[in-house]
Amino acid sequence: MATYEKVYAEVINPMNGPELWKKTSWKPVQAPPEKNPPGRPKKLRRKEPDEIQKQGNKILKIM
Repeated sequence: MATYEKVYAEVINPMNGPELWKKTSWKPVQAPPEKNPPGRPKKLRRKEPDEIQKQGNKILKIM
């Protein structure tokens, strides 16, 4: 850790905490609006526990 501090001592400078920052007349920054991801939508229906689960289409390699 001492080597890390020695290397980056001039690069990393401490900052004042948020309570010491200058107040502005601007509104605080908000998160961007949530968008639907591209691609095929997820299934909405949940299968019942007694429904048969489909097994994968994996083919085993036999030598």
